[in-house]
Amino acid sequence: MAKNIGDVARDALAAGASDEEALAAVLREFPDARTKIASIKWYRSQLRRQAKRGEREVGGEGESRRRASGGTSSGKRGMTSELAARLRENATRRRDEKHAKHMKDQGDREKAKGPVPDRADMILSAARRYKREHGTWPAPSDLNI
Repeated sequence: MAKNIGDVARDALAAGASDEEALAAVLREFPDARTKIASIKWYRSQLRRQAKRGEREVGGEGESRRRASGGTSSGKRGMTSELAARLRENATRRRDEKHAKHMKDQGDREKAKGPVPDRADMILSAARRYKREHGTWPAPSDLNI
């Protein structure tokens, strides 16, 4: 039976290859293939699902390798406490960077608006508007400020 791209990718992943190594194996076997790393990740996901159902054993960058890396598994997905801590740190860093960018953007918008007019500027502006409309300078009681 002839192998197809999926068979080559799954065999490489099951043998412990990284995503990049599995992609290289596919492209060696099928040089004209338009397979991308996203496809290899999809095949890895399929292998993990099959492993959960007990249909196949997973090698490579999957659950088995993480558990063998020295950490203890804490949950169904094989996430080690070390990995969980790194993920939390990355999420905190990304959140802080996003907040800093938001605050900088907000400050830039405030600067672009210019200074807030004080009461004297508002009165002068209203008086000029009144003069344009009525042809004469207003009496203080004519300004509704």
